[in-house]
Amino acid sequence: MILWGASDPGMSTKFRDKMISFRISRIDYAKLRECCVTQSVRSISELARTAAGKIIRGPGRRTEERIEEGVNELEGQLRALALELRKLKGVE
Repeated sequence: MILWGASDPGMSTKFRDKMISFRISRIDYAKLRECCVTQSVRSISELARTAAGKIIRGPGRRTEERIEEGVNELEGQLRALALELRKLKGVE
């Protein structure tokens, strides 16, 4: 599953004319490189742009929360179907 990447709809694909630069430790740099590999992101710059875009867009619901909400909804629907089946069995 790709969590970050160029296909992120929140990042502008228009010409980029501003640059941000900061220093990090070698250890943190290596961890960012690993993250790029595991997330199928081409570069640390792309990773940073995507992360910044997520911050700019504000807090959104995380994928896990959306999945949990969907599972809870499905469980409720299954309970309702089970109740309807019990009612139908009682009618027959």
